[in-house]
Amino acid sequence: MNSAAATRRSRRTTAWSPAAKALVNKGVRLGQLGRGDEEITIYDDVVARFGTATEPPLREQVAKALVYKGITFGQLGRGEDAIKIYDDVVARFSSAEEPTIKELVDRARTLRGAKTAPKAAGPSPRLVKKRPKG
Repeated sequence: MNSAAATRRSRRTTAWSPAAKALVNKGVRLGQLGRGDEEITIYDDVVARFGTATEPPLREQVAKALVYKGITFGQLGRGEDAIKIYDDVVARFSSAEEPTIKELVDRARTLRGAKTAPKAAGPSPRLVKKRPKG
């Protein structure tokens, strides 16, 4: 890559990275307010706008948006949709070198595994608090 192209890339990353981060934060806040459908729409917007970016700060925000979207699907009882999103994270970012993105891929794999693990017949006896008699 020549010097001019590197400068343009750096400017683009500098200009768009705060916007991508702000959108992800907006999605998180909507989720905290119990507005899951709107939260998902925001994460979709992040992916639509920045999903093809090659710059690490933008890729990180896309990966976050996807993982958070998967979590939200799970909270909304849409486990199959969550699994698809986690698979997308792994497919898109499994070869990433950036530590934060690697962590997000690991998180997606873990969450995916939790969604596909067989459900226990009930809570583990160790997790059930015993009531005092009397």
